[in-house]
Amino acid sequence: MIDIMPIPWISLLKIVPWTDVIASAPSVADKAKKLWKGTINKNSDIGKDSVPQSPNLSNPPDIQALEKNYNQISNRLEETIFQINETNEVLKALSEQNSALILHTQSMKRQLRFLSFILLLTIALSLVVTWLVLKA
Repeated sequence: MIDIMPIPWISLLKIVPWTDVIASAPSVADKAKKLWKGTINKNSDIGKDSVPQSPNLSNPPDIQALEKNYNQISNRLEETIFQINETNEVLKALSEQNSALILHTQSMKRQLRFLSFILLLTIALSLVVTWLVLKA
């Protein structure tokens, strides 16, 4: 048995600016891939020496060890900030697409209400005409 989509959904799908959605999809996908690869790489490095070790308080660390620890933390912070910025760009692009789809959905609702009103008016007029014809 074949399921047929209801008419409003078909109309909605026709109204969506698919050229805009398709045009922006590659850039969103590329950013998402970069973000995902960066996340995977970061997660695979977590168990290694990329996370600085806390200093042993019984033996005070020397300046070089502190500088090395500081540099590791600083590099990790820069990578995290970069990843957050990439995430923000992807979220911004997705929210723009979502906003566009919401606007088109609202437009479809207005059109559907208008067409429903016209349909009811047409039905009422056809009933009146039919009644007048049968009465005469």
